[in-house]
Amino acid sequence: MSDGKYVEKQVCSTLEGQVVAIADEIAQRGHDVDDALTSGVMDIQEFLDRLKIIKCQDLYQRIQDELKILINCSRVHADVKELKVARIVSCIVGYFIDSIIENSYKKIKKWIVDNNNTLMEGQMAKNKLIDFSKEAKGVNDYLERVVQKKVICNCEVARADYNASMIVKTLFHKYYTNPRLLHEGTIHKIFIETLMHNNELVANSAVNLSDASIEIANKEIYQMTQKEFDVDAICINSHTSIAGGKAEDVIIFEKRKILIRAITDYIAGMTDGYALQEYERLK
Repeated sequence: MSDGKYVEKQVCSTLEGQVVAIADEIAQRGHDVDDALTSGVMDIQEFLDRLKIIKCQDLYQRIQDELKILINCSRVHADVKELKVARIVSCIVGYFIDSIIENSYKKIKKWIVDNNNTLMEGQMAKNKLIDFSKEAKGVNDYLERVVQKKVICNCEVARADYNASMIVKTLFHKYYTNPRLLHEGTIHKIFIETLMHNNELVANSAVNLSDASIEIANKEIYQMTQKEFDVDAICINSHTSIAGGKAEDVIIFEKRKILIRAITDYIAGMTDGYALQEYERLK
């Protein structure tokens, strides 16, 4: 909001940008439905039943026709449910694409007529030409509500989310408390980023935790993770070589930032299986 008024959301100023934006929306809706059906949070029949409303009639019929073809097919399928889910998602994506093509063609044609046969980049900042039709927009919003409500209210999903959160928090705490538990490559990355820091004071104080003596490594870890410093002075003068006249505060602050970022990146790059393995190893 600005001055008590809502600011209109900025629209991509090129057709290409608008295509990318709406393609992302379609892909997200397909992924949502795929996840809900594949995980068992919602079964296929329940999903189809929820489409038996007037606004979803066209999409419902598309899916029914596609499933009939699948049922009448004489081929042997390894996993019928998986194939049905794939066909349903394909129908959803196809439905939205067809709607967008038809609706966007009409809007672009009208735009060209209204603007003296021109369609120049930069003129569409407030004119969304690549868009859902009103009907398809209603279906998209409905699907989003249906899936999100089902997922949010599911106790298994809530339990999985909680467990995942606890694993991530535990891993971060363990790595932050003792950075030597990190992968050797991540420890080396911390050393290199410190060594290459644009602040000479920070760069000159770089310590390789994998190669330093126990005494030096322990001191470095203490300073990076526990030693107190003047946070307010650092925040105000973070672009200078010295904050508030205390060079040591700057060094600690910058090293702590490097450490936290490295831990965050390391955890973010883990697969679910590896994260669980690390959790079991370190807890």
